[in-house]
Amino acid sequence: MNGDEQHAFVKFQIMQYASIYEAVISNLLWGRYKDHPAVFALENHRVLKEVPGFSKSMSAKFDGDEAHISVYRPAKKQRNSISFSNKVDCAVKVGFVEDTYAEEIKTLYALRNLAHIENEAGKQIEVEIEQSKQAYWRMQPFLQHIIDVTGSS
Repeated sequence: MNGDEQHAFVKFQIMQYASIYEAVISNLLWGRYKDHPAVFALENHRVLKEVPGFSKSMSAKFDGDEAHISVYRPAKKQRNSISFSNKVDCAVKVGFVEDTYAEEIKTLYALRNLAHIENEAGKQIEVEIEQSKQAYWRMQPFLQHIIDVTGSS
């Protein structure tokens, strides 16, 4: 197998492992742990909402800009707009991903999303092979920890 063929194969492995990590983490966050305070904090943020009755009848300036009366209200983020890195951090807070592996999982996911120019493939292949091996060797302890923590298989 030449370098280009090997690169495609390794890239495919990385995509598969990263997708497994992503699926397991997302499924647990919004399945088993959907009511956990860390998941609530992950998917919610506060936004300013203008108070309609006051906005039309009052006028004020602040530092030269028009000011409006507003309130902070909770708003839900779309799940696909939450970065995977933040999902991994939340999984660590919840307790089903070990902090020891969190950065490796994030790096694998980031590597999955990189697009390489053909001439970079040769330079990148060694990094990707190591990441693929690491993803393989981390999968069993990753899943075993989840089974231990959640009590399910």
